[in-house]
Order: sequence, then structure tokens, then C-alpha cells
Amino acid sequence: MTKTGYVIGSPKYMAPEQILGKKVDETADVYSVGVIMYEMCTGVPPYSRGDHMSVMYQHVQGKATDCQEINPDLPDDFAAVIVTAMSVDKTKRYQSMEELTDALDTVKL
Repeated sequence: MTKTGYVIGSPKYMAPEQILGKKVDETADVYSVGVIMYEMCTGVPPYSRGDHMSVMYQHVQGKATDCQEINPDLPDDFAAVIVTAMSVDKTKRYQSMEELTDALDTVKL
């Protein structure tokens, strides 16, 4: 997990604000979990082309392929949770793991 003020972790799972050296809080962890969910549901990471710097740039741009394009069987409500968790704008993400868990509880699988 993220410790406020420190840059730690793999570029593959880093939140955009962490990459940009901005203040990091619990929403960075929500982002990372969103990336993990994306990868679990599609079989591929949302951003993986090139070296570490390229991957970090891709996270900041936030233009991942729609997870339902890769996995059409993914329910709409679950895809929406992933999109929200992976929002480049941290104010549009779930603001806590509890909010993310609550959203996941409403998903019908």
C-alpha cells in the first residue's frame, strides 16, 4: 500500500498523481486495485507498451482499452466499477477502499 509522501511500487500499478510526484493518499491504492481488477478481468494490464517511462506516461494519459472490448462477457456494472477506480482524476475515483468495496457489493455477477 501507499505511504503518504513516498513513491513506491511498480510503474505497472502506480496512480497518475504518484507518477507526477503529487500528494498521494488512499485513492492511489484504489487506482492500483482498479488496475489489478482490469488485469484480472481481461488477462492483460491496461498499460504495458514500452519501458517503465512509457508505461508511466500511459497511466497519466489514462487511455486504456475499454475492458469490455477485451472481455465482452464482463458485466456493465463491474466494468463501471473498474473505470471509476482507474480514473486519472483522483476526485472522480472511489475515495476509500470502503467506497470501492461498497460498489463491488452491488455488482451482479
